[in-house]
Amino acid sequence: MGIPERKEREFRRREEGILAAAMSLFDRDEWLTVTIEEIAQSAEIGKGTVYLHFPSKEALYARLALDFSHGLLERMRDLSPELPVLDRLAARVRLFIEGHRLQPEYRRLLEYCWRENFLQGLPDPLVAEFMSLEAEYERLVFTDLEEAIALGLVPEGSLSALGQAL
Repeated sequence: MGIPERKEREFRRREEGILAAAMSLFDRDEWLTVTIEEIAQSAEIGKGTVYLHFPSKEALYARLALDFSHGLLERMRDLSPELPVLDRLAARVRLFIEGHRLQPEYRRLLEYCWRENFLQGLPDPLVAEFMSLEAEYERLVFTDLEEAIALGLVPEGSLSALGQAL
């Protein structure tokens, strides 16, 4: 491996350190008042280095929320398709609820990032990533529900009722 690969690894490692430092500071009630300066100090880097990775605190919030959501989605996808459909559906819902309940700092962050005015302030690629994740969560759940309805395990109309609730 050459110098470009090493620099890329170091850049990613530093970015992960910034994200970890930010999350450690977000585990308190006044998490929205945390500054980039505080994040930089916690990560033991300069403030300018944070801005090399994230152009704004909002971009940092978005990256944390997206990384958490991608991880949760991956765990949902890893469920065996061999599971009975109701067990698979229950496991997906359980993963989602436990992921949010056991990590309240992420739940707060996600709630904040899903606000319409927050999303409107993000660059289009980040908004598209949020929308893509939402669509994938819905696809997984709706696919399981459709299968459960087809097997007669869930009453007809459940899918449309859920769609309206969402």
